[in-house]
Amino acid sequence: MLAAALAGCAPPPPERVPGDPGPVTVAPSGGSATAPAPTRPPGSPTPAGMPQFPTGYEDFELTGHGVTVRLTVPSGWSRTPITHDDAVGKEFVDASRAQRFRVEIIQRADDQTARQGFEAYEPTLNLREYSPLYLRDVPGVGESAVDWSFTFAGAGGRRQVVDRMVVQGPASIAVYYSTMQGDFKRLVPIWQLAVARLIIESG
Repeated sequence: MLAAALAGCAPPPPERVPGDPGPVTVAPSGGSATAPAPTRPPGSPTPAGMPQFPTGYEDFELTGHGVTVRLTVPSGWSRTPITHDDAVGKEFVDASRAQRFRVEIIQRADDQTARQGFEAYEPTLNLREYSPLYLRDVPGVGESAVDWSFTFAGAGGRRQVVDRMVVQGPASIAVYYSTMQGDFKRLVPIWQLAVARLIIESG
């Protein structure tokens, strides 16, 4: 959503991560954390239209605007390139079409902090019944980072979004997740896993 667009280079073949791949580095701070990898067991029933956890995860890498981004993404979801406004990235969509996960990189604007970037961007939003929930600073990630959550009226009902926005060097990075509001609390660990394993390298 906000700082949307990932660097445009073809990533190496993804490595499948079927279960919980163990401790990982959290962003460029060098810390480590053990994050659960919530999955749906293979062969388990999926009611029609009901969003579910993925059956596995993959390591994913993209490079652009002077940074390389690595994180864990759902495997088996459809992928669409993001190329708006000189941005390059990927959108991942599950089989129910209810869940959307995006990774994007764009050019950083005027050395803005992540919070300043949000403050400049929010007034341009054109979402029906937009309702902000929180904006939180995230210490130790990039040069600065914030987590932004909100709801809005989508085509199928009310949706909830969480978006981590990070600035580092010449780039602005976003890791975005959205699903129906009623499913958000159950499924947000998909996004939590991605940001826990997010690594951003400059140069």
